Amino acid sequence: TMFAVFFPLTMITGMTGVLFKQLGWMMCIIMFISLVVSLTLTPVLCSQLLRLQKRQSKVFTLFYAPVQKALDGLDSGYARLLNWAVRHRLVVVMGCVGFFILSLFCARSVSTEFFPTQDSGSITANLELPIGTRKEVAQELASKLTEEWAKKYPEILVCNYRVGQASSDNIFAAMQSNGSHIISFNVRLSNPEERKRSMMVIGSAMREDLKAYPEFSKIQVVVGGGMSGGMGGQSTADFEVYGYDMAITDQVADDLEQELFKVKGVAEVNISRGDYQPEYQVDFDREKLAMHGLNLSTAGTFLRNRINGAIASRYREDGEEYDIMVRYSPEYRTSLDHIENILVYNSMGEAIRIKELGTVVERFAPPTIERKDRERIVTVSAVISEDATLGDVAEAGKTIINAMELPSGVGVQISGSYEDQQESFADLAVLAVLIVVLVFIVMA
Repeated sequence: TMFAVFFPLTMITGMTGVLFKQLGWMMCIIMFISLVVSLTLTPVLCSQLLRLQKRQSKVFTLFYAPVQKALDGLDSGYARLLNWAVRHRLVVVMGCVGFFILSLFCARSVSTEFFPTQDSGSITANLELPIGTRKEVAQELASKLTEEWAKKYPEILVCNYRVGQASSDNIFAAMQSNGSHIISFNVRLSNPEERKRSMMVIGSAMREDLKAYPEFSKIQVVVGGGMSGGMGGQSTADFEVYGYDMAITDQVADDLEQELFKVKGVAEVNISRGDYQPEYQVDFDREKLAMHGLNLSTAGTFLRNRINGAIASRYREDGEEYDIMVRYSPEYRTSLDHIENILVYNSMGEAIRIKELGTVVERFAPPTIERKDRERIVTVSAVISEDATLGDVAEAGKTIINAMELPSGVGVQISGSYEDQQESFADLAVLAVLIVVLVFIVMA
């Protein structure tokens, strides 16, 4: 029966397999070794150590007599209970069925969680000011917050922040949110046994502190990990909004955000799509490009090299290699007039200005466009407070989604940790049924 219980654990996949597959193999190996020992070594040892004694010693009788009396009483009680159960089979069966049905009703009131938050002592914060804010203003606010938190929270060991726009050739920084209006904090707390307040309590207090700063347009505080939470970090209920029209999905995400803020147990709500940023875009005229012997790819490459730069060569010194980047100076590539006067050369060496090939316009665009299964999405994440659970918040989110009137072509579904939790529960339910069937086959 032990094999029938634990062997199915070795065949499951996904997150449930990651958690339980090793346990299944370990128990199967232990039971196999126990079986071999019980059939070989144990009988030999019993034949040598448990020799029959015609007369027991007084010490043996003194210690074994109470144990034997208790075991005999247990056997007698079990025999009476078994005799009554056999004579009242209908009562026993109906009682078991009643308790099973009652347990199903009770299970509906039990809150569920996927991974509990671990007090790792790590807190990150991503704060955004209105787009266009100067770096000096953001740095002043960051310094003020650092001093305030250092005085208010003696549990903080390290508190550093990052402000400013990363270089275009910094690949690591390009994968993160950065800009003159963005402040990124990394806070490290002392060990849990050295402080009275937990990481969750301190994180909640920091959120309350940030509410006193109306300058911030977006506040994101993540307790226990990176900006996306994860195993051991603060749980989040994620809702994905699918739709091609970004204006409509933005409106749906904003409406969902406002409703989630009203749910009990939601500490913070974040939208993955960042604020729209101003940028210059060039609308090339294909006819004008053809008249000057150019194509869209060539003109775009020329323009990108003038603004972002191109590697012309490499400088080597003491075994180190440095890229030599060639591009226009900032005073010749930062305004609309400057971009219109950038020169592009065709195959005949003729210089043509950008304004002669198309129109330079200023538009607002999102910093990134997220896609999943070839569809545009925006994710609304509800950060769950320490006194709530993932299952309760997700169920409240389902109720909100069902009550919303979604436009045509827009859909909302729950994802993230709750989706993984439901898949794991489904796998475990199938596993439980399989175990019951195998145990019945073995016992029969």
